[in-house]
Amino acid sequence: MKRLFPIVLIAIVFLMSALIPAYADVVWSNAFLEQNRNKTIQVDRRFYANGPRGHINLLEKPGIGKVMATYENGKHITIGHAYRHMGKYWGIPPVDHTSGTMGWVPMDQLLLFYDNIDFLNDHRDEVHDFNGSLDFLLEADSFYLWRWPGSDREKRFFDSSEWHPDDSDVAGRYLYIDSEGREWVYVLIWWGIEPAPPGGHPATGWVCSDDPGNGRIPAFNPAPEPVIWSPPEGSIIIDGQPEDFRISEEQRESEAPGFLVFIVFAAAIAVVIVSIIVLLIRKNRYR
Repeated sequence: MKRLFPIVLIAIVFLMSALIPAYADVVWSNAFLEQNRNKTIQVDRRFYANGPRGHINLLEKPGIGKVMATYENGKHITIGHAYRHMGKYWGIPPVDHTSGTMGWVPMDQLLLFYDNIDFLNDHRDEVHDFNGSLDFLLEADSFYLWRWPGSDREKRFFDSSEWHPDDSDVAGRYLYIDSEGREWVYVLIWWGIEPAPPGGHPATGWVCSDDPGNGRIPAFNPAPEPVIWSPPEGSIIIDGQPEDFRISEEQRESEAPGFLVFIVFAAAIAVVIVSIIVLLIRKNRYR
């Protein structure tokens, strides 16, 4: 029996080491979100904390539960999903391995970042599909990637002199012409990104095709004052019951937490232990 104890211990440690990365999905999830995901609106937007007492609290559940985290006003927070509880929308950060402590916060205690989504909505009649050539980008020694045309936010600078991109490295999606007649192209870039984007997602932004290397174009479309978020049309939720918003069963299953995996590994550990005990009993019986 004593000789087999180390074997049992090694088997358990081996199985638990395989279990840890699978169980991590549970650690970083939120139980209320997983139970009600099909009753939420997907947000995926950045906000400023703007609580009435100088901070916001993230709660375990919408409107109830312990405080999971606190953000001082002005701090940035990304909201992944929103849920309506007692007539008020509550938001929660995205569920992934980098989001930290999970918790729910009233959406009216957040101020929305103005970003390219807002720009496209504000200028939907002026933005068109891009079907032209990207030679202006491929042949440029350097260029700036703007958050939107005429943005007053920080721009991203690319020095392409050290790389030789081709058509497979970049793609153009939208075209916008400003009041001065300058053409702007919304592009996706897979080449020359440092650090490499997570999951292979491209860098995105607007390039002035008439003057891609000019980072001093005046900010003719400055961001307006931040506002409180409102749910998009067609995604209104009435106290947890979504209208015109559904998640397929296949998607729901693919987003299920790793708890089932945890149960499977725990069962495997139990099987190993029981099997070893049975072998020991048989061995002692036939001595």
